[in-house]
Parts: sequence; C-alpha cells; structure tokens
Amino acid sequence: MKKLLFLTVLTMLFAVNAAAQTVIEGTTSGKCGDNITWSYDFGLRTLTLTGSGRMYDYEETSDLNAPWNSEIILDFSGVHFDVNIKNYIDFVVIDQKIESIGNYAFYYASLKHINLDYIKSIGTGAFKKCENLKITSLPTNTTIGDDAFRGCAQMADEGVIYIGNTLVQLYESGKNSVTIKAGTTTIQKGAFKNKQIETITFADNSLTTIGDEAFSGCSNLKTLDIPNTVTTWGQNIFSGCTSLLNDETETYQKAGDHVIVKVSKKGEKQYRIPSNIIYIAENAFSACDQVTKIVSEHTTTIPQAATSAFSFTKIETPNIYVEDGKESECANKWGIAATKINHTTIPVGSTGYATVSLEHSAQIPSGVKAYTVYVEDGQIKLKQVSKLAKHVGYMLYGDVKNHTFTPLKYSYSETEDNDLVGLQEDQVLSGADKYLLTSRDGDVKFRCLDKTSKVLTAGKAYLSVPNATASEYSVRIISDDDTETDIDETLENNAHANNRTIYNIAGQRVNQPRQGLNIIDGKLVIM
Repeated sequence: MKKLLFLTVLTMLFAVNAAAQTVIEGTTSGKCGDNITWSYDFGLRTLTLTGSGRMYDYEETSDLNAPWNSEIILDFSGVHFDVNIKNYIDFVVIDQKIESIGNYAFYYASLKHINLDYIKSIGTGAFKKCENLKITSLPTNTTIGDDAFRGCAQMADEGVIYIGNTLVQLYESGKNSVTIKAGTTTIQKGAFKNKQIETITFADNSLTTIGDEAFSGCSNLKTLDIPNTVTTWGQNIFSGCTSLLNDETETYQKAGDHVIVKVSKKGEKQYRIPSNIIYIAENAFSACDQVTKIVSEHTTTIPQAATSAFSFTKIETPNIYVEDGKESECANKWGIAATKINHTTIPVGSTGYATVSLEHSAQIPSGVKAYTVYVEDGQIKLKQVSKLAKHVGYMLYGDVKNHTFTPLKYSYSETEDNDLVGLQEDQVLSGADKYLLTSRDGDVKFRCLDKTSKVLTAGKAYLSVPNATASEYSVRIISDDDTETDIDETLENNAHANNRTIYNIAGQRVNQPRQGLNIIDGKLVIM
C-alpha cells in the first residue's frame, strides 16, 4: 500500500513538476547497441532510441540488465526520490534504421506503446510481463524469440497473442489446444515454434499467410487443419511435426486435407498428388525409396511447394507429370522440368476389345467405342459413353489398331453406372470378385481370377463384382447402334445361347460370332 501511494505521488510530481526535476545520481542516456543510443525524458515518460543496427541483448536476472532498468535519484525542489526508469516508461520511440529489440530489453517495464514497424527481430523475453503493452502492427517476417510477449495481458486472447489480424505467439506456453480466432490472416514467423501444443483449429477461412517455422518443432501436434485460403508460405513451416495425423493408410502426414507434410510410400513406384492439395511441405518426399513417377492431378493451378519439397535422399528425382499446359508453371513453382500428361495411344488387339484407364480426360477417336460395364440381376450390361473421364475404367470396342486419345481442355466426370476399376499403377490382382478381360479361340470374356493372381499393368481396368457366383461373363456386342446393350447372361444362365444358329458371311455355320458380319438366328448382325 505504501509503495502504491509512493508511486502515485511520484507520478503526480512528474505530471506537474516535470521541468523542475533534476537527476543527481545515475544516468538517463547512454548506449544500447554498437550504433544505438538511448535517452529518457521524465516529462514525456518517453524512451528514445537513436541510431542503426542491432540492440544489445540483456539478461532477465543479473547485472546485465537493460540500462533503463536501473535506479537513479531525482531531486524535486529539494526532495529526493529513488526511481527505476523502467517503471515510468510509457512510450518508446525507435529510429527506423534500428533492426532488433534485444533479449529482455523491456522485461517488466510499464511500457504501453512501441512502434515495431521496421524491426526484423525481437529477442527472448523482450516484452515479458509488460502488462500494459498494446502493439497494433508488426512486419510478417519479424523473428520473435521465446516468451517475447509472455505476460502481455492486454494483448492476449484465449491464450494467444494477436497484433491486429496477425497471430504473433502462443501466450500460454503450456496450452494443449488453440482455436485461432476469426479474421486472422497471418501466422507470424515462429509463432508456435517448439511449443507442446497438440491441437490447432481455425474459426474461419481468413488465413492467407504462414511465416517461416510457424509450427517448427511442435512434435506433439496431432491436429492441424490448414484452410485452403493460404497463398503465402514460409520456409520450414512443419519441420519436426512428427505427430501430425496420417491418412487412412498411414502413408503420409498432412496438415488438413490441403497440405502434404511427409510422404512415405515405401516400396511404391508412383505417387499421385490429389487435386485438392494446395501446398507441399519441405522434404515431403525425402522418405520415399522407390518412387519413380509423381503425377499432379491438378487441372487448374498446381500446388505451391517448399524449396526442398522434391528433394530425395534415396533415389534420383523421379519423372514429374502434369496436365497439358502446366509444364512452365511447374518449372516456375517447383524448379523441376515436368512432362505433360500427353495424348495417350491405346492398342486394340485382334479381338477388337480392350480395357483402359487414362491419366487424363479424353475424347474418343473415330474407329473405337467406349463403354462402362456393370452387372445387374446376374447379367453384364454396357452403356456407351461419349468421352472418357481420367482414372475411370472403360471397355473399348473397335478397329484393330492403335487409337490416340486426345486430352480434353476441361474437367470431365463419369456419371454412368460402372463396375470397372481403372488402375493408375501396376497391381497384383486376385480374388473371386475380380474379373479380367480375356480372349480364347475368339471368345471374349471377363474371367474370374478366384484363387489365381495376375499383374495388371497401369492404364488397364478389371471388373469388380462383389458376391458374384459366375466364373465368367461373355462379352458380345449385339448391336452397334444401341447405347445401352445387354451383352449376355452369365454362362450359368445362358444355355439357350447354345441353341442359336450362327453363320459367317460365307454361309459357314460357326459356334461363336466373329468380328464383322454374322447371321444369327436368321438376322444380320455386325460385330
């Protein structure tokens, strides 16, 4: 109580007697950097820093305190008072050429306002326990030391320090979870660095900028859902974030649905970058040991990536494939020469049939037709399509030759019923629910793999029929004009088919229709 009364009286003396005070012991000016000087005005309660370069660093509890954290003796008309300057600093004025605030420079000061618009770094504990401090702006890339604003109660909001729309630093270092408030556009450089935070969520999608090392060293961080509104990314944002949630196959760490942190496709040769990804973090592919092909599925803007995102420790840089026209964008953003997902040539063999799954949406060339295949009520059915969607399985029927599929200039999605599964990489298949298109003695069928296994190459498709009992399905185009065509029942239910009379164009009776003209039950049928 006595101390409070003393401070109140002294403050009143400063206000009414500013010009009459005299320093009789101690100093109110000096050096605080190699090229920086300081001076204090009791009447204005203002500390002025003049010069350029970096301020000296100080310590929290030692003789190496900031020079304004020292006792002086004032004379007020013959009355002497012992005063610590830091308790009477309301304002700090800084030369624009000064680059840093030193460690513990204003620790426990009564400071209310300081302009940091030109400061590049703020030291550890620089404003610790400045309970009256409010700062309205700060450069995005300013480096902030640990506990720089700890105890700045006027700036804290739900355990976090904000300056305007910028999240500056975690206020409560032991806090396990944080919801970043609505309207936050920037996360400051090192804002959560080395903190034990476990969960970070966002109240809205205002975020646009994340500074360097924003979450670096957060080894306990398990949930971080970065909004897809971010456009500016710093360096080493997620370094050391080893606990981020993995996807359902536990193959990569991610920061929400839009950011890839670490890919660990052990033993796999291909990786596809999903079209919703907006950012690929530093060293994202460093754990991959055999990846030789990376495909971007982006049809508009390819994602941004850290400088080292495509650095590999175990393999040479793989082939990078992007959508047609994205090669220059890839070179600019990733610094890697990319190959476009080009026109694709598909051979149709001697049977006139093939399966396909393309890397791109495509037009259907003349001389070939494409169908989705599905099973309904124990029967196999087709629906002809007018164009192909990427990564979707189709059956082709047409001229025996190579057919070139030209990429569409727009995104296309398949809407037809389809039990064909397209492959984007080689896969070993087996099981009673998987059927491969095969040909034997002119008969084209989807045959069940059951207990056998087969490697189906990328770009092909297989028929998936869960709970099926048929060992095979026959494939016969009955009419070239039908867009929806019953192909045939399963062999278990098509005994009547054996009673049909089939002749070739030469009038010879045959067991099965052949490609070209056939006479089936007295009707001319084109195969």
